[in-house]
Amino acid sequence: MTINHLTYIMIMTMTSFSALTARGQNDTYRFDLGVKCGMSGYSGDLCSNFFKHPGINAGVKVDYLFNSRYSAGANLSISTLSGKTADGTFLPQSAPRQFKSVVYELDCRFNFNFMPYGKSVVAYRRLYNWTPYITAGVGVIASHSGSATSVSPVIPIGAGVRYRVADRLNLAAEFIVSKTFTDRLDNVDDPLKIDSAFAKNTDWMSGLTIALSYEIGARCTTCHHID
Repeated sequence: MTINHLTYIMIMTMTSFSALTARGQNDTYRFDLGVKCGMSGYSGDLCSNFFKHPGINAGVKVDYLFNSRYSAGANLSISTLSGKTADGTFLPQSAPRQFKSVVYELDCRFNFNFMPYGKSVVAYRRLYNWTPYITAGVGVIASHSGSATSVSPVIPIGAGVRYRVADRLNLAAEFIVSKTFTDRLDNVDDPLKIDSAFAKNTDWMSGLTIALSYEIGARCTTCHHID
């Protein structure tokens, strides 16, 4: 191995290390704490349109910011749902039905930004103050409708857009559709006598929300190591 080869390897190693260090320093803060509020929706035996009977969705969230592209966190929310057969849904051999319920949801999600988002401490690397993103995860819900209570796993999937209002302040608009594994959100269990399965005969819920969040937990920006 010649001196030129060694020099080339050293230069490539230093360049790669610098790039990794810069990538790790794109985000100044570790955590993003926020609150959200908006509209909830339901789709099931008594209504098939998420937007037919809008309810209220509100909650809190905390995300860990891995870098400008990826984050993961937990969401705790409460939603009100409602529906009725008068909207066009017909249940055989049944009088008109309607329901109102309250649903509590706790989930963990992974988020991906389509563009590098944030405020860079490295002058030559560009970050954007807005980005579309997608999110997905797993969780659990507890619903209460009249005297009936139901607990079920849930899979939330959605997309949104976030915008950096100020140095540590973020605003996001998000639409989430949650696949449940229960047919009892509406207090009507299998009225059509169809065996429940993953892809059929279970209730769905949605959330269209606006979130305001604030970043905390400053990272060290003067060293090469990030905890």
